[in-house]
This record gives sequence, structure tokens and C-alpha cells, in this order.
Amino acid sequence: MLTSELYADKETQLTMDQQDDRFCLKLSQLFNYDLSIVGQREVFEKLLELIEKNLYDETTTNELYEKLVEKELLLEQAESQIQSLEDRIEFLQR
Repeated sequence: MLTSELYADKETQLTMDQQDDRFCLKLSQLFNYDLSIVGQREVFEKLLELIEKNLYDETTTNELYEKLVEKELLLEQAESQIQSLEDRIEFLQR
């Protein structure tokens, strides 16, 4: 069995065990969580392909929030313009 261990920081550990064509990927953070994924090489290759393909294609939460703020600003501007036009119409009708 082949084992590899990596540390992202003092508390986060990534371990990958390989035996024949089977893998066990373990992600753990001290005092917080553990995640284990067991599968054959093809499963991990598909996961890697999917992650690489979609990693940068997905809209992030921050991007969605920025778009929402832009839409709200446009809505406020439109409402302000409508109110100005209504006030002007009311003034001209007098």
C-alpha cells in the first residue's frame, strides 16, 4: 500500500492511500471534520476532470452578489427616474 500525506496548514491534513487500483482519499481538520472518499482510479480521474472543467466556469457567490448589487442600483435609478417623470407630469398638468 502506498500512502501520501499533505498538510494544507497546521490543522488540515490530506491523506491518500493507494492499493492496486483502489484509492482512499481522506481530508481531515483537527477538531472539526473528516471526509473520506473510496474509489477506483477511474472515479478519481472523473472527479478530477469534472473539477478542472467546472472550477473556473462556475459563478462565485461574490460575483452573484456583485450582480445583485448592480441590479438593485439600476432598479433604484429607474424608480428615481419614474418618480421624477411623474412629478414633472403632475407639475405640467397644473
